[in-house]
Order: sequence, then structure tokens, then C-alpha cells
Amino acid sequence: MNSEAKNHKQQRCTAISETILREFPPNPNLVNYHTRRQMTTMMSERYTPDSDWYPSGWTRKLGAIAGITNIHLMRHKLRLKRNPEMSWDKIIPSVEAVLIGAWEGIEIKEAPEVVNDRREFELPDGLYFEKRRVFEGVDHSKKYTPAEKLYEIPGITTLVFYKDQVTVKRGYCYPWEEIEPEVIEVLQNLTV
Repeated sequence: MNSEAKNHKQQRCTAISETILREFPPNPNLVNYHTRRQMTTMMSERYTPDSDWYPSGWTRKLGAIAGITNIHLMRHKLRLKRNPEMSWDKIIPSVEAVLIGAWEGIEIKEAPEVVNDRREFELPDGLYFEKRRVFEGVDHSKKYTPAEKLYEIPGITTLVFYKDQVTVKRGYCYPWEEIEPEVIEVLQNLTV
């Protein structure tokens, strides 16, 4: 994909949605914020209130909120962990004030309770794996061309190659209708 096409794709993705989805996973001490923004190219980055360095001013502000113990940045997800003695009711307003101040024009909504975030795709003939290979980040994918090509698609968060298929995990803010045609195109154009 040439740089002009990548730039157009990034502009298109930014313009589609500024809705951030808030999710409370089964662990009562965690909250996830799903976004179309790429938070990191690594599998994850972790910061605590004691961190000497933060990647941005807004992450530093999150680290200063009473009750926040961990900040995890993943490709399209921000995960916060709280001190179990503190209530999310007291923490969330401060967190969302930081996000709204840093990410202009956003709205924050509850994530749907059920999200189909994984799909399996057949690999092209000749591409076969005896052992499972997992890629969880843009940087990690650079070691393997098929994964690197798939990670050029905005919204992909995890790839699992096994036997004659790849399982693709997407960010909550990226609908399958947007990602699936691009995944199929990349897989069809892979040369073994």
C-alpha cells in the first residue's frame, strides 16, 4: 500500500467515529476505553502513578488521579486499573474529564455487552502452520510478513496463525464490515 493510500485510510478512519466505548470487564477493578486511535504500536505499554515517564500529557494526568494504579495502552484500547478500596463512581468522572480534554470532540458511551471481536479467515494455499503463532502488536508483527501486512489495516489488535487459518481480533470501534474486505484482500495478495 503506498503512502498516499495509507494517509487517506488514516484520514478516513479518524473521520468515521469519535465515539469512545467504555467497558467494564468481569474484573471489577478494571475499565477499558475502546477507541479508533492507535494508542501504541507495541503489544502494550504499562504505566503506574510512580512512572518516571509517560508518553503524553493525558497519560500523566491519568496517573495523577487518586485511585488509579495502572494504565495500560494497547493498540486501540486504554485499560485502567483501580485501587479496590476506591469506587469507580469517584474515579470515572476524573478519567473522562482527562480524555475529553485531551481528545477533542469525543463522546463516551457504554460498550455493547456482547461484542464479536474475533473472526477466522482461511490462509492462501501453501501457507500452513504446525504451531500456533500469535502477534499482538504492530512492532511484533514486523518479524513476519503476513502479520505485518495485516497490521497495516487499522483496527486489527491481535493475529493468531494456526494450521491453515488466521484468527483476527479487532478493536471494538472498528466494525467487521470495514475490516473484513481489507483482510480478505491482503490474504488473497500474499505470496508464499
